Amino acid sequence: MPDNTRRGLLGLGAGAAFAGVGGFLATRPPQHQEITLSGVTSAGSIGNDVRVYGAAGDGITDDTAAIAAACANGGTVYFPTPPAFYKTTAPIPIVHDTVFLGSGGITGVGGTAIKNTVSDMFIAQSSMYGASFEGLSLTASAGHIFNFGNQRVSALTIRNCALPQRAVNKSVMQANHLTDSLFTQLNITHSLTATVPTFNLVSTGNDVNTNTWFRIRFTYTGTYAIHIENTLAGGYCNDNTFRDINFEVANGGMIRLLSCHGTVIENVQLYDPTTVKRDLVYIGKSPAGPGSTYTTIRHFKRLGGTLAAGVVDLRLQADNVTRTHLQSCDTSSGGGFIVDLGHNAARIDNCPGLVLQNVGPGTYASRSNPSTPGDMYLRQADYNGGIVLAGAGGKSFQQGLVGNHYVLAEVGVGHHTRFRAGGDLEVASGDVVAAEAGTGLRVKEGANAKMGAVRLVAGGALVTTNKVTANSRIFLTTQVPGGVVGALIVSARTPGSSFTIRSLSGTDASIVAWMIVEPSA
Repeated sequence: MPDNTRRGLLGLGAGAAFAGVGGFLATRPPQHQEITLSGVTSAGSIGNDVRVYGAAGDGITDDTAAIAAACANGGTVYFPTPPAFYKTTAPIPIVHDTVFLGSGGITGVGGTAIKNTVSDMFIAQSSMYGASFEGLSLTASAGHIFNFGNQRVSALTIRNCALPQRAVNKSVMQANHLTDSLFTQLNITHSLTATVPTFNLVSTGNDVNTNTWFRIRFTYTGTYAIHIENTLAGGYCNDNTFRDINFEVANGGMIRLLSCHGTVIENVQLYDPTTVKRDLVYIGKSPAGPGSTYTTIRHFKRLGGTLAAGVVDLRLQADNVTRTHLQSCDTSSGGGFIVDLGHNAARIDNCPGLVLQNVGPGTYASRSNPSTPGDMYLRQADYNGGIVLAGAGGKSFQQGLVGNHYVLAEVGVGHHTRFRAGGDLEVASGDVVAAEAGTGLRVKEGANAKMGAVRLVAGGALVTTNKVTANSRIFLTTQVPGGVVGALIVSARTPGSSFTIRSLSGTDASIVAWMIVEPSA
């Protein structure tokens, strides 16, 4: 039997510690003990064989009473491969330290099938500790697969199982108190029309804590696959971890966290979505609880798909989320990986193709993969305070609004930082300031440029550039005197083509520097 003690089961603390501006420290994935069933052939050879208690497994006989009797005293309850499946019509109570063991391999492939088409499948009638499910395929079509209600459940393990939930208004798991539990190597299916989360964990007492979801495949979500919420004023759901998870066609969203602390989301990917209708990850607060804090998101990638209007890859609830760290997040979609920061501050590292909306004061974006193709954009960077973009060479920053400061630190080490919001960088009020001596304005010269130099011949020169307009302000200065120097004028212009420089001295042979500046609309 595996070690089902609280710490023996998990062997880790699933939280993350924020290390100042520098980032987070996260724990490693748990190590898992595999259970093999080679040589198991006879009834009763492992624990309580449900056949000994009268279970038929023919898909017709009601096996509820036989299964309940087999697990009444805990221990190992073994479900051999049945002729069809084990049929239940009422909830099976789970007691302490019960191991429900089927014959399936990893993610429940070939697992022993138990089906309930009438009610919830498993419940906890009182506080329950140390139960586990392995090698099973558990299908519900009328109730929750696991409905723990307000009972306290801890050290639960569900491993190597398939969990198809056919009811659109029921969850795979409904629980208010869940701690120190492990969900790993699972194949979970819900529905694109589901009206409830697949895992619906709403705490009324700060105790959906230290749970780990690891190596799981979720297929189809109508609303979020995992919803964790603390409803108690001033309290959090703490230190939950989601690692190495694939979501397929998760058009209803992936993870929603309300009033959570120390959450780690790592190596999470979305495959084959059509049109995503909800924010894939939503982080915020419950009506009574505090804003979520100390959240780490690493290696989150969306592969393809289209976001519906107003939907983003990651959304932080406005003004209610602190200490969020994004690292190496990306998408294969041409529209970019879209993050709405909700005016909250965040730290962002190595996220190519990132589109940021509603950036808050104190946001810090560094080392945004200058060697990787793709731009980083800052969109709608309102609110007061600075946005620090460190080491972001070769990236783009879009649509900073009125009265904000972009502090660009460690930029230009082998790269240039470019502002290109429709070709313009606009400051609606205030000035563009080079705040340190030795800094200033640099303008690229060349064909069709807005700045250059030309040598006068017999006091005149034609400058060819398609950037000149009828309203262009053209500034001229003698760069290198030659001949008899005279006053300089623009004597003619052809918008979109050229302009002519003329000296009042017909023998002026100076090199003249010119620059075009357009008046603002």
